[in-house]
Amino acid sequence: MRTRAFVATLVLTALAMMTCADAAADGPLDRTRPTVGYAYPAGGRAGTVVPVVVGGQNLRRVVAVHVSGEGVRAEVVRTIRALNFQQQRELARRIAAERKTRKARQDKAADGARRPDRGKKKKPQPAPKKDTQRVELPDHPLLNDLAALDERQLDAVWTRFIGPGRKKQPNAQLAEMVELSVEIAPGTPPGWREIRLQTRQGLTNPVRFRVGDVPEVREDESIGRPVHDLTARALPLLVNGQILAGDVDRFRIRATGGQRLVIDGEARDLVPYLADAVPGWFQAVVCVRDAAGREVAFSDDCGFDPDPRLVLDVPADGVYVVEIRDSIHRGREDFVYRLSVRDDVARAWTPSRHDGPPGLVAPERVGGATENEVEPNDDVATAHGGLLPFAVAGQIAWPGDVDVYVFEGAAGDEIVIEVEARRRLSPLDAVVRLVDPAGTVTAWSDDRDDAGPGLLTHHADPYLRVRLPDDGAYAVQVTDVRGHGGARHDYRLRVGAPRPDFDLVVTPSGVSVPAGRTVPIHVHAIRRDGFAGPIDLALRDAPDGFVLSGARIPATADSVRLTLTAPRGRQETLLALRLEGRARLGGDEAVREAVPADDRMQAFIYRHLVPAQEWLVAVPRSGSRAAPPVSIASDLPVLVPSTRRARVDLGVPGLTAESVLDLRLDAPPDGLALDGWEVATNRLSVFLRCVPPRVVRRTEDNLIVEVWTTLRGRRAFVGHLPAIPVRIADR
Repeated sequence: MRTRAFVATLVLTALAMMTCADAAADGPLDRTRPTVGYAYPAGGRAGTVVPVVVGGQNLRRVVAVHVSGEGVRAEVVRTIRALNFQQQRELARRIAAERKTRKARQDKAADGARRPDRGKKKKPQPAPKKDTQRVELPDHPLLNDLAALDERQLDAVWTRFIGPGRKKQPNAQLAEMVELSVEIAPGTPPGWREIRLQTRQGLTNPVRFRVGDVPEVREDESIGRPVHDLTARALPLLVNGQILAGDVDRFRIRATGGQRLVIDGEARDLVPYLADAVPGWFQAVVCVRDAAGREVAFSDDCGFDPDPRLVLDVPADGVYVVEIRDSIHRGREDFVYRLSVRDDVARAWTPSRHDGPPGLVAPERVGGATENEVEPNDDVATAHGGLLPFAVAGQIAWPGDVDVYVFEGAAGDEIVIEVEARRRLSPLDAVVRLVDPAGTVTAWSDDRDDAGPGLLTHHADPYLRVRLPDDGAYAVQVTDVRGHGGARHDYRLRVGAPRPDFDLVVTPSGVSVPAGRTVPIHVHAIRRDGFAGPIDLALRDAPDGFVLSGARIPATADSVRLTLTAPRGRQETLLALRLEGRARLGGDEAVREAVPADDRMQAFIYRHLVPAQEWLVAVPRSGSRAAPPVSIASDLPVLVPSTRRARVDLGVPGLTAESVLDLRLDAPPDGLALDGWEVATNRLSVFLRCVPPRVVRRTEDNLIVEVWTTLRGRRAFVGHLPAIPVRIADR
């Protein structure tokens, strides 16, 4: 008779379903998923080698480092583990002992000054006892030589590793650190890169790293000086820093009267969202003080962009102090920043430091040329007129400005009116109104939620889709809802018939799937102008052996969970895959490539699809014998009647009747439940049923099934079956 352990081994080998935790954010092994929260410093100059610390969770056994783009490579120097309770106590003891030694030395020196030694012999002191219970501390530059640190530095070490009041606030998501050596080749073009770590548990999310083209310095927390002296350095200059608990970083620079200083603080740009902090990012503020300590300039944002930008016309020659801190005096390891100081007048008021619109998709596809607005156009008499469709690049040029556009419409025509402003990094908070031929406002729009711009938290662009009630001349009014206006309040208006379209987003941006195994992924559809059709998904130019199951977004659905299976074999590699969707738009087939992204939480509640540069799939060795493929033998989609259960047969070569399995549905669609399963030789049968009260949001979806077993007396997660497309029938 086979033992339970042997049967469990057969299950693990035959099903080919073991998944790494990073495949799904809500997976049962999420506790072991490697994640990163920050990189410090968060950038470097081309032609340099930069030591970078990446902080996160579950970062043991890093086997590779991946950097997007060209010209940058990185390798692991060492892993720095978080201090446990015993190590915190040992560090506190060592700091106390060091301070006691220093005080004794000072007291001895003071006593010797008061009572000079008259040549008396001193009694020999016994040698200190060897500490056989000494606790070793991690290899960290701040901990390796406490005797070399001054009092301010010891205070910084205490705050960082032990915490105020001898209690370090626990933050498991940042507890582990990996030190990297990042080499940036000469001539590497400036811009964003993404760093990911690959561990034996999977692939981390990306963390941002910027390649710069000006001299850079690094604020050294171990120095502990109140002000860093940069007066000998010429502009432009960039400072990399980190704000810890209650920290304020200060830098002394030299400036001349009449010089225009432009100071940019990149903080939220580096770490877009924090799950456990309000407002959900490091809210940096910057100020400049003169030699007497008087504040001469201050900034806490740049329009709607949370990162500060400060422009100062220097009043007089002298030394000035630039300060950066958190707006409410918070601080921790992922409060990293890049602070640039320059006198480049030409770039003083560019819209943002972003390399492009902060979104997942390209600007709205309109077609045709875009005209420029010409003032005056403040009422119907001076309004721009145009044949539908038309697009205009305009500007709310002063506070209270209202731009008006007219067009001829017919009763029953469907019209779309859309303004792009915030998505184009404009501070304009637009509102649009449609005025009918009788002069009555027949429709209006202020804000519209849009999942596309993943880095925007205020969706301030209006959108109207209306059917005209009458024939005649209609007017479109555009203004700022707050009555603001100015040279940067640009927008783009389009008016015309709907142009149905869609964009795709795939999450997570990094997936680990061992060879021959299956993991769930999530594809989101951003539907435009009423497009409601189904979207068929496929991998583009992928190596042989990768399989998508459930690769269809049903009609009207905004997303679908499906599965990705890696090819069998013993290969171990990291691939950049591409996923695309096809759908009928009118009489033509449209193909759209999915943008990779990560589903990130902001401030405990809000969720955003944060774009990434690559969709990476790690295929590590599976750690067991090559497993046979799992196939769905039933017709697809599986029809699930509302009054009786449905059966799904899966072929699993090598499965035996003695296999002990436990199946669970992973985030099932509303109204569907598991109604048992049967295990047979080379076959697994799964039974489904509708559950009362049957509340179904959509009749087509995919089922993701988890498989568990019992191994050595404990429940063990085995993996996922390929996604099962289902359709709920009326009877």
